[in-house]
Amino acid sequence: MAEKYVATIMKRIYSKDRNYLYVVSHPAIGTVDEETNIFKDVYGNEYLPMQDKNLLLSEITDAYYNIIELSRIKDYMQADSIEEAISEYATVYGRILHYVTTENEMSMNIRLNLDMLKNGAIEGMMHQANINVPKDTPEETENEAEEVIPRILLGSEISEEVTDFIQEIVEGEYSTRDLKTIKDIVKNQKVEIESLLETIDLQLEANDSSVLSDDKPPEITNHIDINDIYKKVTKTLIAQDEPARRVIVEIARKLQSQNINKRGLLVTGLTGVGKTKLITLIAKYINRPFIKIDSTRLTSVGYVGDDIEEKLWELYISCDRDINRTENAIVFFDEIDKKGSSRKDDIAGTAVLNSLLPFIEGSSYYATPDVKTKKEVVKINTKNMIVILGGAFEDVYKNLKNKTEVGFGRDIDSNQKDRKAKVEDFINNAMMTGELMGRVSIIKLNDLEINDLKRILNESDESAIKIQEKLFEELGVKLTVGSDYIEEIATQAYERKTGVRGINNVVDESTWEAYADVYSNVGQYEEIVLSKETVDNPKQYKKIYKTKKEGRLNA
Repeated sequence: MAEKYVATIMKRIYSKDRNYLYVVSHPAIGTVDEETNIFKDVYGNEYLPMQDKNLLLSEITDAYYNIIELSRIKDYMQADSIEEAISEYATVYGRILHYVTTENEMSMNIRLNLDMLKNGAIEGMMHQANINVPKDTPEETENEAEEVIPRILLGSEISEEVTDFIQEIVEGEYSTRDLKTIKDIVKNQKVEIESLLETIDLQLEANDSSVLSDDKPPEITNHIDINDIYKKVTKTLIAQDEPARRVIVEIARKLQSQNINKRGLLVTGLTGVGKTKLITLIAKYINRPFIKIDSTRLTSVGYVGDDIEEKLWELYISCDRDINRTENAIVFFDEIDKKGSSRKDDIAGTAVLNSLLPFIEGSSYYATPDVKTKKEVVKINTKNMIVILGGAFEDVYKNLKNKTEVGFGRDIDSNQKDRKAKVEDFINNAMMTGELMGRVSIIKLNDLEINDLKRILNESDESAIKIQEKLFEELGVKLTVGSDYIEEIATQAYERKTGVRGINNVVDESTWEAYADVYSNVGQYEEIVLSKETVDNPKQYKKIYKTKKEGRLNA
């Protein structure tokens, strides 16, 4: 098996008069061909070493540098885990520029703090090294504002170019999104350009006044009406009153206190009890962007699978590139129980759980549509996000039930409640890490009994029955369901042990024949009546014709 290495992928961004500048793109894991000296990462991308002089005269802009054996990286970076070591490796070597020429055999490393890049440090240090810095970068960017800002803000004085840029803003050449991007960049520059900021604000105000209020994204606030949100949520989510209220209260506390927000929520419960529905409803009613991340697809840095940076990019795009809304979103890591592992070096298990710790506490990430190329990145901080983890954790709750069933086959009181799961139960039975469990509050949604499922069918404003009633109504037919139909649907759904999903499936299976009949014979029927028999045989339903007004049983 080929030796695995960690390498720094470099990108050549400046080239003039046989002088070149390489900057860090990203760390990568892969193998090295000893004969060709080619580094091949886990995605199949191939790179030549940065020191190869032939690269300087080619169109290939990417290369690799500073290669380290993966087996040695923990010791090399003095880290406890491979993931931590790679993260530290990326931080350390992400602050190095490399100046090379076709004439010199040796490269000159220019080490500088990233903050210096914002203040024209590249230009100053390159001039000290007698390197000609071109005015324009060769790479194209999607956003015109993002392309022009780095050029005009490298200096410490307002240039004629800035004046022209202000004129372009006044003439309305930039969209509201571009203006907000420009303003964010400008505010981070340590240059005095108050007139530019004033111009941007005036133009933003003008843009806002020209847009209808319905088109504006709702304003984000940290104060929510607990009672109002609770009433709205429980119109849809039935039989989860107490846990729903608890989640809303915890979110209110997190919005009020930055310290409390450094902790996450762990929402547990069997499949189909409404974990995702609860979080999406709360996000809707408190006016926050929402993203659901399938934890089963997450892996450690450098391995095949979903990356947090790419998921944050999806969130950013769904927020129309509004960084403020992105950084105030609710992020739901679903099926986190599938990441439990007894192995500390499990890249798809323990490593992922450890990677969520800084995310929960608040950390900065460089979101990108593709971690392999990083052609476009945006810095996103998670400190204001509401982070919620979700999972069934069947092994945890099954173990609690088993502990109560002791003795010689004695009957257990059906009203007896199992004790609440403790942190130790999740560590011992679900293989969650102690570090993660120490950063979350646990809230369990209720198991759904047959009566709960009947209530959902009758009371929820999104029940499968009400959805079907609306479909039939749009076709001009009244859909009537008997109490025996409701009872049978709830019973079969309960037996499937899939909660609300089971309800939806059984309703869909029992109504498709009637729907097809009505859909194909528009105007013929006045009413369709479903009964217990319909659940087992969807052809068994009663239809009442508009003309003859008499009931006929469809055979």
